[in-house]
Amino acid sequence: MRFELISPAVGLQRLRPRLEGNLPQPERVRDDWTGKPQPLLPRRAAEQRMASLGAENGISVAVARCFAFVGTYLPRNQHFAIGNFLADGLAGRAITVNARRPVYRSYMHADDLVRWLMTIAHNADTQCSIYNVGSDQAFTIGDVARKVAERFGLQADVPDFESNDADRYVPSIQRARHRLGLSLRLDLNSALDDVVLRLTKAV
Repeated sequence: MRFELISPAVGLQRLRPRLEGNLPQPERVRDDWTGKPQPLLPRRAAEQRMASLGAENGISVAVARCFAFVGTYLPRNQHFAIGNFLADGLAGRAITVNARRPVYRSYMHADDLVRWLMTIAHNADTQCSIYNVGSDQAFTIGDVARKVAERFGLQADVPDFESNDADRYVPSIQRARHRLGLSLRLDLNSALDDVVLRLTKAV
């Protein structure tokens, strides 16, 4: 976990922790997730430490639980599936999915990410509100591969499932919507259109 200091205005300090690694995977991860099962409790403990910091020191704090994103600067040679799909598309390679079970992900455009984080920081307070940051529009990895392949005029190699044990990493974003009035300006199709256009222009 890393702590980031945000100072949007003179005389006002805001701390936001970046929690790294996966959260649990029900249908959608709720903002009021409490940190179970046991291996994930340290993440909840970090959030509680932030809340204590705000309450005890009068510092405005907020927690942004960041999920999955897509953008021009997303690494395309690491463990990000959509980044690897984009790398294959740019290289003219067939886009291959390795997962043999249903894997559900959702992707927020980087522009939406920045807007959400700035809004969360601006609305931080000593109560340390927690907000999921991401898209709640779930797609299988196979669907994502097909969408990327279509934009490059390529084929997507999506294998049949060998197991129905689904892997889900999709947030509920109701709290950010209701409390902060945040929304997604770009759905996945629009996000991919924008990113692919930018990347192909840069080649």
